[in-house]
Amino acid sequence: MSRMKILGRALPVTLLVVGSLVAAPQAFAAGPPATPLTDPPGAVSWGDNATGQIGDATILERDTPVVSDGGSALDGKKVTQVSAGTSSSCAIAEGSLYCWGANNKGQLGIGNASPIPSPSPVLVGAPLAGKFVTQVSVGQDYACAVAVGKAYCWGNNSSGQLGDGSKTSHTVPTAVFTSAVLSGKKISAISAGTRHTCAIAQGRDFCWGENNDGELGNSNFDTDDQLFAIPVNSTGLIKNIIIDSIAVGDNHSCATGGGHAYCWGLNSDGQLGTGDNSQSQNPRAVVTSGILSGKVVFALSAGGATTCALIGFSATRSAYCWGDNSVAQVGDNTQTDRNSPVKVTLTGNPSSISVNAGGGCAVVDGTTNCWGANAHGRIGNGTTTLAKHPEKVDQSGILADRREMHVSAGTGHTSALAVTTPQFGDAAQGVTFYDDIEWVAGTGISTGYADHTYHRLDNIERQAMAAFLFRSVNPGAKDLTCAGDETNRLFDDVHTGDLFCGDIEWLVDQGITDVPASGLFAPVGDTTRSVLAAWLFRTEHPDTGSKPCAGNVFNDVSDTGPHKSLQCGNIEWLAAAGVTIGYDDGGFHPNDPIRRDAMAAFLHRADSLTSH
Repeated sequence: MSRMKILGRALPVTLLVVGSLVAAPQAFAAGPPATPLTDPPGAVSWGDNATGQIGDATILERDTPVVSDGGSALDGKKVTQVSAGTSSSCAIAEGSLYCWGANNKGQLGIGNASPIPSPSPVLVGAPLAGKFVTQVSVGQDYACAVAVGKAYCWGNNSSGQLGDGSKTSHTVPTAVFTSAVLSGKKISAISAGTRHTCAIAQGRDFCWGENNDGELGNSNFDTDDQLFAIPVNSTGLIKNIIIDSIAVGDNHSCATGGGHAYCWGLNSDGQLGTGDNSQSQNPRAVVTSGILSGKVVFALSAGGATTCALIGFSATRSAYCWGDNSVAQVGDNTQTDRNSPVKVTLTGNPSSISVNAGGGCAVVDGTTNCWGANAHGRIGNGTTTLAKHPEKVDQSGILADRREMHVSAGTGHTSALAVTTPQFGDAAQGVTFYDDIEWVAGTGISTGYADHTYHRLDNIERQAMAAFLFRSVNPGAKDLTCAGDETNRLFDDVHTGDLFCGDIEWLVDQGITDVPASGLFAPVGDTTRSVLAAWLFRTEHPDTGSKPCAGNVFNDVSDTGPHKSLQCGNIEWLAAAGVTIGYDDGGFHPNDPIRRDAMAAFLHRADSLTSH
């Protein structure tokens, strides 16, 4: 999910001080480490490890998964996102940021640049200390993160990719300059590439850094680097389109909005997916004719000169890639470049996809599949043989009783999140929305009931929905307590000692809901499907305003007549973003209560928009 979000109060963050950057010599013994994968979701990695980018306290190459916790910095902590770059990686655990691997350009953000790598996770400190980090993206030799609605970058800045108005490299997180086009805007997502960066703020996309090939999308091919954020041209194809996700590669960028994908920049290998090889300094539509006609582009990933996407709704979703295929990065059983999307030869339902210069990976029904170059074991199948089609990552070791929830492909290594399964006694594999229920459990959005059940068919109360949204935006954070006392309540029916009181107030703080004239929130009332649509849209796109209503998406949702709905535009956004397809009768059923299993699916799909 777009991880924006400014809170009206400080979130508690547990900080861990990490000692030596290099593990003790005995940690470099041959063979896999003995560290077990703990019950909270953990980061696992495999592949090239020459700079310690796997994070297992060694510099030994791994062709099967190992735990990324060589120094125990992440031991027992719930990891909620991991990002793999060229020679380093980062992970978010309970709101704090940890990085490991190469640090020659200061890309670990720990206050120094050193040729000596850190093969174990280390805590990224000031100025992120005490701030709740909600997203991280690792590029070639720099990284960026979003915390409390602001963007921070660090590492190499030779082309202005850090966005602070200079070309000075930084060894600690440095705030992206926000006094110009980003003034007053909340950053919701960010993507770091090779020499340029892009971000989403209030439904629009902005980029900065190198622009030799038009990768900033501002109608120009600039020999001068852009040191400040500039808006992507929105007067053409993406005019009036709310941007849901952003992804950048070496010299190109892509975004999704309204169910479609748009790319710009260098196109020598077909990485724009436009059916030709003409580069563009403005967004162009990715080809979606033929077998893709009418299908929703759900999520994007870009790396090197290749782009991948999840296309279609969950039950019929498939993975497609295009661009450079010299080392089989496209995953179509060839090594022929593709200038329009081709289907990756996966079997099953992909829920996460990631691509980089070395190849791609996707999570399918809880198991990671990878393809492409494999000289250092980045596919994770116990070999070093190139794979022209997806191969399953080895599941016999630490992943034997785990499911993968999210994958991030680096250049020569891969990282993923893994969680114990099953989580709930009443949500066994095979039930509807099983993967989504596992995801809300693994991310800590829902801990279920005391008897280890989820009650998947129950309607969800409004107070519980407030908590679920808060936790999805702030993974690992504790539920908030009420800010005021009984004489200063926001709602007449929500008291300071009530369950989820603080999370309900957070909804108002964020502009996700307001206090009606009645003064009532109805905390134990059912959350309707239309209300969840509005809350999700406002969560994903803060301060964006109301989504216009077309009135032609669902047969029971319109802005006029008998099916008039105040949330029409927000409901239609759910469909355009790939979060829902509605019912077989052509309706959305806006006034029906939403069940806990369907709620899990909605949250998981929304999160997948930017968790590449």
